[in-house]
Amino acid sequence: DRNSAVLAPRRSPLLFATEPSANTRVWRRSYLKQNNIAYPEGRLFEDIGVHLKSMASSYRVGIVGSDFYFYRVGHAGQITSEKSLRRLHVIENLVESLDGELRSLGADIGAQITYSITRIVEWCGENTPFDHIDEFAARSARLYSRLPDDWLARFESEYPDHAVVRKLRRRRPSSRGRSRFALSFIAGFGAK
Repeated sequence: DRNSAVLAPRRSPLLFATEPSANTRVWRRSYLKQNNIAYPEGRLFEDIGVHLKSMASSYRVGIVGSDFYFYRVGHAGQITSEKSLRRLHVIENLVESLDGELRSLGADIGAQITYSITRIVEWCGENTPFDHIDEFAARSARLYSRLPDDWLARFESEYPDHAVVRKLRRRRPSSRGRSRFALSFIAGFGAK
């Protein structure tokens, strides 16, 4: 298929920003075991951490340029449509995934990881019950405080029109790095 490719994640940083859903992945079990990659038990929204870890430890990734999976949306009990405290799981999963090898990756890859994290944190924040939004914002700010400054700087330069980056410019044009991202999330989600 001419729309398929085999890419090396460390030479193709955009792979880190692709949709993290496990529904679009096929792995060898031996690969997951060898690289100590597992889904955290008892938590939801765990795909992002597994996605980031698998990209960081893969020498090559095959991309198939055709539909092979159809995801049904709008059905009763669909986790991705609910507003619940379980949205907080995404923060725990991301913090855990950042504790390992990911933090040592360069700014090009880090910008894409930051983009991926930002996308899922925004989506989960929008679906967190209103009476828990302050907690979600505070945890999000702590998550961003763990990201390397060079990742955040590259994210800002690569995505200057992203809503988070525009908020950063309005909030505190002179501040730098992680504190700016923390402020952005607190302002964005309405935390005190």
